[in-house]
Amino acid sequence: MLEKAQPAALLRSRLAALAVAGALAIGTWAVVGFNGPVRSISTVLPGYVRDVISSGRDSRALAVQMDGDDRVTWNVIDARQPQWGVGERNPVGSFDRQFNSLAYSIAAGDPPVDLAERFRLMGVSHLYVGGVEGQQRAALDNLEGLISNPADDRSTVWTVGGLVSRASIDGDEPFIVDGQVPAGAADRTMYLAESAGADWQASVDGVRLERGAAERPLIADSVTTFSPLPAAGGALHLEPTQHWWHFWLQAAVMLSIALLAAPTLGGAAVARRGQ
Repeated sequence: MLEKAQPAALLRSRLAALAVAGALAIGTWAVVGFNGPVRSISTVLPGYVRDVISSGRDSRALAVQMDGDDRVTWNVIDARQPQWGVGERNPVGSFDRQFNSLAYSIAAGDPPVDLAERFRLMGVSHLYVGGVEGQQRAALDNLEGLISNPADDRSTVWTVGGLVSRASIDGDEPFIVDGQVPAGAADRTMYLAESAGADWQASVDGVRLERGAAERPLIADSVTTFSPLPAAGGALHLEPTQHWWHFWLQAAVMLSIALLAAPTLGGAAVARRGQ
């Protein structure tokens, strides 16, 4: 005699459990995954560097590692990016070609003389170099605007002079280091150390600023700008634009998986032996 191995009630309970599991997976990805593809437990960067890049300055650190077999690896670390040491390469984002060129020039012991100024324009507050030898260390120590501090026996951190921040104001205004736009002229422009193609948004005291692009010296890519800054200044809110279509894409994928799995949950008709 043949009969259903899985009754309808059990099928419904399994489908409900699958739906709940899918909803939990999507919710977890929406909260955790959107903050960055991966995270790490530890990092080679000293604590004071991590404190700066996670502060209101929101700066970057360029990390270069040199091995004895002439192999050079590099990474860009900030408060939003994955940290050094994870199994996935950091999605560098803005200025990737320039960072690549600078990393290899540093490894070759031939960095540009205006390296500190380039770093300031790209929002880099610190340079970490692992496996550094005497030639590379001397070449960096001789550059104006970089202050060295040993991280360990084979690694050194150079701090870029000035309170480098991801955001700055045109003219002679300082970097924005505390999330506050100072009072000043009404026609000022804020420069963001991100490529013009990067999707960011900014507001001051809740008023959205108009996004634009501008050329900067020593940087091949145009950078993102926001204007006009209010004369009275105010609290700056600056972040990458959240694209909720990512969430719905994940939801569609999970739903597709559930639909594909549903037929297998019904069970097969099986023969039962002996009554």
